[in-house]
Amino acid sequence: MKIKLTESKTSVFLLTLLVFLDMEPFFVWGTVSSLGYQLYTGLILAATVLMACRVLIKKRIVLGSGVHIDDQRCISTSLLFASLLIVFLFFYQVFCSGIVTQTQQPFNMAMLCIHLGLMLFVLQGNVSLGSIFLWTKRIFAFSLIPAIVVFVLMSVGVSIPHIALSADVGKNAMGESYELYMGLAVMLRHGGVLERLCGMYREPGFVGTIGALYLFGDTLSLKKWENVVIIIAGVCTFSLAFVLLMMLGLLLRGLGNVSHRSHFKAGVFIILAVVIGYLIFMELPLNESSMLGELQGRMELTDGGFAGDNRIDSSEAAARAYDQFLQSDLKTRLFGYGQDHRTEVSTGVSIWQNVHSYKEFVFYFGFVGLALVIVTVVSIYLAKFKRASASCRWKLFVLLFLFLVSIYQRYDVTRFHYYCILFGGGANLALTELRKETVATEPLIVGQDSE
Repeated sequence: MKIKLTESKTSVFLLTLLVFLDMEPFFVWGTVSSLGYQLYTGLILAATVLMACRVLIKKRIVLGSGVHIDDQRCISTSLLFASLLIVFLFFYQVFCSGIVTQTQQPFNMAMLCIHLGLMLFVLQGNVSLGSIFLWTKRIFAFSLIPAIVVFVLMSVGVSIPHIALSADVGKNAMGESYELYMGLAVMLRHGGVLERLCGMYREPGFVGTIGALYLFGDTLSLKKWENVVIIIAGVCTFSLAFVLLMMLGLLLRGLGNVSHRSHFKAGVFIILAVVIGYLIFMELPLNESSMLGELQGRMELTDGGFAGDNRIDSSEAAARAYDQFLQSDLKTRLFGYGQDHRTEVSTGVSIWQNVHSYKEFVFYFGFVGLALVIVTVVSIYLAKFKRASASCRWKLFVLLFLFLVSIYQRYDVTRFHYYCILFGGGANLALTELRKETVATEPLIVGQDSE
């Protein structure tokens, strides 16, 4: 079969590869492979130039927001102005944050290129973004299969040869390191005991969060192999984010399908089953040193929430620094301290090491910075999918809502893979619904069976 390589297909391929590498699989870590890291950074520049050419040559600007959902050639003025907020966010972080302590983020041309690339990325047509989303979802799911196999084998006591991967300074200081199995499956090890699946990525929580968002950017059908793989991997990560995002997403999807009783009942049944299963699991007499016992400990409810929630209270230094920030003057609270990786004098390790919280972003860039991130993604989302069909709007809302909720513990969303999931997932949802409506309204051809 002859494959015709077009400019559009080339663009989708390069951007799909860029999004995947942007998830930081182990072979682009600077401590593992300088070549992989150089490929990643070079691809950002190449993709940015390609997207700029596509926008300048093939796109035309139309007033208002009257661009059809599957129009590949037009950009509405509302979307164009909303996308400019991405670049404005960069200049805010450089020139406006940290004005009190003079620790602003340095003017970084590489970061400016990334922000320009993200702006051009959201200006791509929905058909292209939908394709990029689906391809990266498949690649993400496929990359998790070796990790699931290794995880299951090691859970039943099978010994598998492995090599150690060098971790960053912070994880070394926390006694954590990575080990590579079968050349593809990377496991985060702690104290020599296998804990949680993280695939070839940095953290189990990352896999859980990204996996849940990928699922709600598409249909939740178990007929799709990638959905099944992502669900299995999400469970094996023991990620609280995965469980909570899935429960919240299923609840919202169920509420949106009240008119479809079967869908609504299925959503309610799943949520009740999870709640009842949680109550039963928490009452089981498990050894605290076992895998299930540790999971039970992470899921225990305390006054501050789940015991396994490491958003900030797990670090006394981070909690103390954030309290001092809240007690500072108004200007500091609004604009933050700037990109200042305040380190412990005794260890040289950042006080925010292994703490995943929006509070770190607020500490650096203030409440204005956090508000700007949220306003940026919401404005672009509304401008891009304003003309989506009414039947799809609730699914689009669910995806956006879950994305915003995930900022609570994954604030660094100004990245290609996060934008792919939000805007590519939204494009996929809108186009899928459009195809359904098109098929439903097409007149039957004479002699054609209604089936």
